[in-house]
Amino acid sequence: WMRGGFTDLVVLDSAGSVLASTFTSTATATGQRIVLSTPSWSHDGRWIFFSSDQSGDARAYRAALGPSGFAEILPAAAPSGGVFTPEPSPDETRLAAAVYRADGFHIAVTPLSIAPGNAPPAFMDSVALSEARQRFALAPATSDSTASHRYTPWRTLAPRSWSLEVSDNGSGLELGGWTTGVDVIGRHAYVAEMTGNVEHRELSGALSYRYSRLLRPFLDAIVSQRWDSEGLIADGNTNAVLGELRERTRIASVGATFVRPRFRSSASLTLGGELEWRDFVTDPDSLLSQLPSVFRDGVTYRALLARASWGNAQYPGLAISPENGLALAGSAKVRWRMGSDAGAAGVLVGSANGYRGLDRGGFAHHVLALRTVGGWTDRRETLEFSVGGISGSEVEVVPGVALGSQRRTFPVRGFPVAALRGSRAAGASTEFRAPLARPSRGVRLLPLFLDRVSATLFSDAASAWCGGAADASPLGDPCGARRFGTNWIASAGAEVNLDATVFSYDSPLRARLGIAAPIRGRDRVAADAVTPYLTFGASF
Repeated sequence: WMRGGFTDLVVLDSAGSVLASTFTSTATATGQRIVLSTPSWSHDGRWIFFSSDQSGDARAYRAALGPSGFAEILPAAAPSGGVFTPEPSPDETRLAAAVYRADGFHIAVTPLSIAPGNAPPAFMDSVALSEARQRFALAPATSDSTASHRYTPWRTLAPRSWSLEVSDNGSGLELGGWTTGVDVIGRHAYVAEMTGNVEHRELSGALSYRYSRLLRPFLDAIVSQRWDSEGLIADGNTNAVLGELRERTRIASVGATFVRPRFRSSASLTLGGELEWRDFVTDPDSLLSQLPSVFRDGVTYRALLARASWGNAQYPGLAISPENGLALAGSAKVRWRMGSDAGAAGVLVGSANGYRGLDRGGFAHHVLALRTVGGWTDRRETLEFSVGGISGSEVEVVPGVALGSQRRTFPVRGFPVAALRGSRAAGASTEFRAPLARPSRGVRLLPLFLDRVSATLFSDAASAWCGGAADASPLGDPCGARRFGTNWIASAGAEVNLDATVFSYDSPLRARLGIAAPIRGRDRVAADAVTPYLTFGASF
């Protein structure tokens, strides 16, 4: 690229000096602002092949190393839409290129004729190059003498988007919204959200902030508050409902994330600390004084956490899935209850995903995918893992109305959410993914673009159980009497996946329509014989 909006195809020596240039070609010398791109050498080094849009759309050309300009390779009737990345065959009798058409990119091959002995002209010398540049010299570059000052982010850090939400998740009408902002060079970014429960007069929300000036690491800070129902309070003698117990959780956390991107892999490590406050309220208020002291006084935790990930899976442009690689992730959390000598409680979760591409026909590779995951908690930890349900993501159709399912660590399609619970959990999923069709087209004037259709055959299996000694936790034993060992549940089924964009072409979306049937454990867990479902996002 040259000043003034011109491009030049040049040959440089190892010190960066120009040895050859197409600057004196008719197209460039007349002042056209054309694009020259994707150059490649002929095998004997006499020619350079490249793409140029000087005729109105991108076509392939060849240039000798001198002032003779371009020699067209493909005919004037070359496919409309553009020809890119031309490369000659080893014997220089054919030329291959990427041709862009209405349904996407194709690989095209055309005959190539370079007469033997047709020596290229001599390299342009410095005098000729200087004369060529003077033929349409630009005005001298100017400098700005305005006094400089330190960068300030405040003018561009104001919120640039917002959304209002109305919903009812079973606890009453909720009103809220969110907003986000980032400064123009990306040093500061934040997301703020808040909802209010009209019936209970409770506020929930979160504020997250990232500081990126250091690049390594990114610094994050998050504060949040949420309300949850802990169930109804009943009279021990008559079982009459007396009221409701609700829990408020406040969390403040800070963390540092180190990222290490590489050409064929990426890795990240997050280290952080967290403070968590839990307190309780009852409806009516008079019931709180009748509950154990832990509910009246609340609980405070401090914690250290670490997360790490590494992956080298590939995702080619037309692929239906990651392929030919691994994705590893793990997290660890250790926390202490302040004011107690019970010791630390820990949580460990690890997962490994593997993908293998298979060339079995179709517009993309077939993929065999495997996921294994395991979780362990200390018996002093109140957290328990839940097994069952569909893993995916939610899509908000209209404000407050969402379709889909949440991301789950131990999903088993065909079983209800939390079919099993415990302080230990393990699971595995296998999938065979196959391409079906590539419509690659819009639907009339609707803001909808249908990209790819694929199919998946899957099998899920997982178990949760309680292990370790029956130590009393601060809020009671989360496992209770469920010390039944390792009872596994499993299912199998199929999905049809549609990759599309709705409203925004920059945000692709995967819709998964599936059917799942339990093959193990249905006698112990209430589950339908066959469960159809619709969700969004990848399973893993």
